[in-house]
Amino acid sequence: EGDVCCNVPSSQPSSMLSPTDCIICDDVETRWMSAVNDYCATSNRVKRKCKKSPYWRTNKFCRLSCFNAGRGYEGDVCCNVPSSQPSSMLSPTDCIICDDVETRWMS
Repeated sequence: EGDVCCNVPSSQPSSMLSPTDCIICDDVETRWMSAVNDYCATSNRVKRKCKKSPYWRTNKFCRLSCFNAGRGYEGDVCCNVPSSQPSSMLSPTDCIICDDVETRWMS
């Protein structure tokens, strides 16, 4: 409990990364999304816009949500920051590479 894991794409083995290989990504909506209370974490636009829209790519809107949806911007490896902790309070070294290994009891 309390781990802040670097969210590493499954295509890249965690053994090849260190905690400093991930970055703290923000989740900033477009101005229009903010005006209509459409939030990155719950928006259907993430699936349609992230890497497909030049406007979104240029501004890296919904950066963390896009990354978590498998539609991250080129070069981004975002640390997975719990929403209860503002990303402004963390640095990239605050996250760790976590594994997903089952315990013997789970197998």
